Amino acid sequence: MEKAERSSARNYGIKKSTGKYICFLDDDDYILPGYLEGFYHFYEKNNFSDVILRTGFYKLLGGNMTKSTNFNIKKHINPVRYAKFNMCGIWSLSIPSNFLVADNFYVAFPHWQDTHLILRLFAKHEFIQLNTYEYVYRIHDKMGSRLASKSDGDYFNHKLIQNIEPIEHFFFHYGNLVDKYLPSHTKKYLIAKKYNEFALYNLMFSDGNQFFSLCLKGFRTFTSFRFFKIYVVMFREVLKKGF
Repeated sequence: MEKAERSSARNYGIKKSTGKYICFLDDDDYILPGYLEGFYHFYEKNNFSDVILRTGFYKLLGGNMTKSTNFNIKKHINPVRYAKFNMCGIWSLSIPSNFLVADNFYVAFPHWQDTHLILRLFAKHEFIQLNTYEYVYRIHDKMGSRLASKSDGDYFNHKLIQNIEPIEHFFFHYGNLVDKYLPSHTKKYLIAKKYNEFALYNLMFSDGNQFFSLCLKGFRTFTSFRFFKIYVVMFREVLKKGF
């Protein structure tokens, strides 16, 4: 399907795959030598069981690499809650292919489609975090959120809506699936986070003309101490802009 976005391509790949497990790789990232090997060794030692595995990843910005936050049962309570509060990334996972028959990517959503699927999978299936870091996630100026921030207001607002719609869709259709794993305010938290992120993008990569209105929408939707870091960055950028 022409211009059907990555979800359609991924679902096509899932349909055509013949292996027992499926991994993903985004075209602007890269894997380290132990990526597949680490998954394979675990499965081999555990009778090739039906379990989702995860490796940690590095965020690469310029020449600096920082480690992701890996799942820790004592800190994160359960995998669903972890995926809600942290960047998990579908490409950090090895997923039994039979899990992706009942659950795959929603093609209607060009954004947040990874998390939409990950939350469903983690709510249904066993998950194990490996103590490894074998994927490199590249952060660059051509990423969608940054490009949208440099575009006209209509396109920027369209991208914001595209980021919020899948969150609303998930909790309308799958809220009952994850209710026992997540706080009751999760939907509001995630939407407020999007408003805050886009406010910061607008301030950092554009003229900041929508910064205050988006901040207000985020504040009215939900406030949390977890937004403290982004508030600090916002304050710093406001000082730079001289608002």
